[in-house]
Amino acid sequence: PSELGRLHNVTMFRIFSNHRLGGGIPRQLANLHRIPTLMIANNSLTGTIPSALGSMTQLSYLSLEHNKLTGTIPQELGGMTGLRHLGLLNNHLQGTIPPSLIHIEH
Repeated sequence: PSELGRLHNVTMFRIFSNHRLGGGIPRQLANLHRIPTLMIANNSLTGTIPSALGSMTQLSYLSLEHNKLTGTIPQELGGMTGLRHLGLLNNHLQGTIPPSLIHIEH
């Protein structure tokens, strides 16, 4: 739900629901500027990765593995200058890895 973007004091966001959480990734999650960890893996999320997530400069760990995400990896994710882990395994993504993401270690 879009209300998730109003949780300004959250320091970690983690949802593992054994493929029960569906729908798209709310772009309002990008309003959680302070969180270092966003883990919404092992669900049934569909649609594209919101480019707005690229504004989450404090994020160091983003896990979107094991969903049903489609489209390409947004170049805007390169704006996450603190990002050290980007997990996109087992989705339906296409295209190449944007050059803006070469600074990521894992």
